[in-house]
Amino acid sequence: MKTRSRRAELAIHGVSIAVAVIVVFSFASVFYSAYADYRGISNSVSSPEYHHIARTMNGSAETITVSLTIPNNGLYSITVSAACPEPDAEGNITCRSSPVTVPAGQQRVLTFVMTVKDLALFENSLSQQVNGTVSIQLAPFASMTVTYGLGNLVKVIK
Repeated sequence: MKTRSRRAELAIHGVSIAVAVIVVFSFASVFYSAYADYRGISNSVSSPEYHHIARTMNGSAETITVSLTIPNNGLYSITVSAACPEPDAEGNITCRSSPVTVPAGQQRVLTFVMTVKDLALFENSLSQQVNGTVSIQLAPFASMTVTYGLGNLVKVIK
């Protein structure tokens, strides 16, 4: 009887070690992937060859189009999206963007279009404090959302 229970103990011990190793490698791969994605996206934002900003004026309205190449240097697919809140009370600001899913080892272009109907009103009012968000999801493991001021985007392009 003692040999059977000892064998069972050894088997359970072996299985628990295997599960622990699998969990450690799983978490390590997720953290590595998140770090590689963060570095790739940071580098593309800071490098002029990976993003393009266009500004067009039509009377008092201004349209800003930001195209950003999103590389996925990690091990898992990522989904990146950009958004701004619902139009402000005056309906002066609108945004358009679609989420982009980037498979591992590839890159895609995220396009964000912001239209300011009355630029003078935007620059001279509290509307400059309207925030936009960029979300990055390493599905199904983690996600990150960054908030930025849309007024700053207009100032940068000038």
